[in-house]
Amino acid sequence: MVMIVASKVGIWNLSLSRIKSSALIQSDTEESTERRAFDAVYDTSLQAVLELFDWHFARKQSSLAQLAEDPPDGWTYRYTYPTDCLADRYLAVRSTLDAIPYEVYLSTDGSTKNIFTDISPAILVYTANITNPNLFSALFIEMLSWKLGAEVGPSLGASVKNIKNAEEKFVTATNQASVHSIKSGEDRAERDAPQIEARS
Repeated sequence: MVMIVASKVGIWNLSLSRIKSSALIQSDTEESTERRAFDAVYDTSLQAVLELFDWHFARKQSSLAQLAEDPPDGWTYRYTYPTDCLADRYLAVRSTLDAIPYEVYLSTDGSTKNIFTDISPAILVYTANITNPNLFSALFIEMLSWKLGAEVGPSLGASVKNIKNAEEKFVTATNQASVHSIKSGEDRAERDAPQIEARS
């Protein structure tokens, strides 16, 4: 049987194979112990792996909406924080390659996040909360499947050996992704801010 992994259930089944489970999930709504185990950890695991790197498939840029409320001392402008942002990577402006200083704090009422900076307009490049598995890269699926295997292993009765193997393979995949990220220029938040081409 060919395993289709470009779906949530496909990733779950790949994770089961990682911990040497013979179970096979058919649907993300079925009443099974395996499905319930993945339901409990999938969203948080997905977001955790997304946050680790500036993945190409999850990279998004947004022109920030300026808020009328005055920023705290030391900053000129206050902007909204994108609702789908999992990890802010860098702030950019169309006219310069220079890194743009900014900080993220809770809003005054504590209900959301705000971005403070000294430029206007401001463009945030960030990792979005992508949930469509068809957009995931192969390396991302590799990392996520190992992490999920380690997460669900204990509740599904996997052996200590197989759980430990999943944990170690996740670390290995993470290291590989880190090298790939640097070589491909994905993790540019720690280096020079890139040029953002003018868009009308």
